[in-house]
This record gives sequence, structure tokens and C-alpha cells, in this order.
Amino acid sequence: MMIKHGQLDMTWVGNERQAHILKLVEEFGSVRVADMSKKFNVTEETIRRDLERLEREGLLKRVHGGAVSIKKIKQKFRFLGVNRLI
Repeated sequence: MMIKHGQLDMTWVGNERQAHILKLVEEFGSVRVADMSKKFNVTEETIRRDLERLEREGLLKRVHGGAVSIKKIKQKFRFLGVNRLI
């Protein structure tokens, strides 16, 4: 969050927002673009760009309408006996 003229502003800077999105993905296993857009008061396109960046960094996996935790995907593949992701 930023401080504007001595007051707390609920505007999230990109890196802070992305870090918080990643924390939510890890905590809940997945997030939805629409929910994140409302939570951070930004457009859905902004959230999609955030998710694209986090995916490029290998921190989550984008899916239709949101993103899921890489850890959850790996756990599921391990449970199914698959040793590597395609």
C-alpha cells in the first residue's frame, strides 16, 4: 500500500499486489481473476498481467479464470504417480 499526503491509500503497487496474490494462492490453493480485481480495486486485465508475470517466474500456474498453486499441482501429480509435469 502507498501513503498519500499522510493518509493510508488502499492503492496497491504492482509488486506488493503480486506478492499478496501469490500469498493468497499459496494459502488457498487458487484464486480467481474477478475476485482479485475486486479485492485490489484494479481491472481484471491488470490481474491477468500480474498472473502472467508470476507464471513466467514459475510461482503459479494460470488456469481459465484465475491461477492455482504450483505446489498443489505437484502434490496432485505425485499422488497420481506422475514424476514430471508435461
